[in-house]
Amino acid sequence: MLLCDVLVEPLDNRDLEVLSARIDAKAKIRELDPWIALFKAIFYPVGVQRLRIGIDPGSTCAIAIYADNILVWVEKTDCRSIPSKIRWIINVTQPKDYIINIGSGTGYDIVAESLLREGIAFTIVPEEGTSRRQHILKLRGIVRDKDIQAAMALALYYE
Repeated sequence: MLLCDVLVEPLDNRDLEVLSARIDAKAKIRELDPWIALFKAIFYPVGVQRLRIGIDPGSTCAIAIYADNILVWVEKTDCRSIPSKIRWIINVTQPKDYIINIGSGTGYDIVAESLLREGIAFTIVPEEGTSRRQHILKLRGIVRDKDIQAAMALALYYE
């Protein structure tokens, strides 16, 4: 018998179900949504404690999401889609707490208004100097997009 900490079980594959019966795991996760299954497996056994979300507004918005200080999502997207993306990640990760920081740059008001309409709490933080923060400087060779870098820095603002 194989042993592992977490097994994400298939839902509709009989052959894989037979195989998973032969695996001894501390936890077996069965979820319809593969994203929920993934986050439950990664953050087993306690789940996600805190999400930190940074939004760099502009003609398109950059969003960076950390779950317990692990970068789990970066994306550039239409600013109007931000509330639905935030609701989705909160639903998928089911954190105990979350923080949303929006940069004070051009277009922040559009993002802020859309979040307010959805009843999502956030903080507007100054963008000045975010791309010069030490942890962002280390990422410049890896993450080249300055908007994504800014969103990452905004997510970690006050840390």
